[in-house]
Amino acid sequence: MTAYILAILSAAFYGAADFVGGLTARRISTIAAVVVTQTSGLIGLVAAIAFFPPASPTTRDLFWGGAAGIMGSVGVALLYAALAIGTMAVVAPITAVCAVAIPVLAVLIVGEPLAVMTGAGIALAMVAIVLISQQPSSGAVSSPRARGLAPGVPQALCSGVAIGFFFLALARTHRDAGMWPLVVSRATSVVLFGGMAKERPYPGSTTVTTVNGGIVGLTRTLVEELKPIRVNSIHPGVVGDSPYWSEKPAAIAKYTSETPIQRLCRMDEIVNAVVFLLENTAVNGVDLIVDGGWHCR
Repeated sequence: MTAYILAILSAAFYGAADFVGGLTARRISTIAAVVVTQTSGLIGLVAAIAFFPPASPTTRDLFWGGAAGIMGSVGVALLYAALAIGTMAVVAPITAVCAVAIPVLAVLIVGEPLAVMTGAGIALAMVAIVLISQQPSSGAVSSPRARGLAPGVPQALCSGVAIGFFFLALARTHRDAGMWPLVVSRATSVVLFGGMAKERPYPGSTTVTTVNGGIVGLTRTLVEELKPIRVNSIHPGVVGDSPYWSEKPAAIAKYTSETPIQRLCRMDEIVNAVVFLLENTAVNGVDLIVDGGWHCR
């Protein structure tokens, strides 16, 4: 009974986090929302350790915690990207069902028995995903061929798969490991966020330029201080489809004309760059500029 109560409480907290994260992702950039939530989660986990019995994590536990961290970071980034552009009532259930379906499929693959009611529930949920993910065309009458996936659905599907593998990785840890695999899952790889004011300062940018430059030095220092945890930083340029810049057409036209690729970076390209820094286990101490070559002009 305790396990069921904890599962319900976990689902409630996850749902609340999705709701708040979705609202936040619509007001600030997806990347900023991911950074704030992941950092807050790490701080909360470290603080919570003091209230739990002493744990004895093994190297295997920490490894699976790290694997969970990679999958979880990708899943959260994709989820917030989906919530930023899609309908929350569509995106969140799709992600949740896919996240649950992955462990169930894993159980079937290893040959464990699956209750009839559980299988029926998963099958109905999959049918529901197909139904709610459809979006009719803008015309008054739409044919099946004119229908397509609603905004955010592809990201939600991929997010659910990534979060499902996050659960599988954590399931490989032992009970004696306590909260430490979760801590490692949040701190396996750190991505700091800077900006381009360090490359192209402007009048009145002293504070911002100094902070951006400090990110470079902080990245180098943390590589040594936190090893073997990898630490990288990313410095995005002007992101044309972000909520902040999308409402400034004059500025977008100016920066587009100054960018060698003749367009501004998109939010999904920044997300992909962050995912690369998180997933590639050989990349460490890198300051990655993603601005379409704007800093070269």
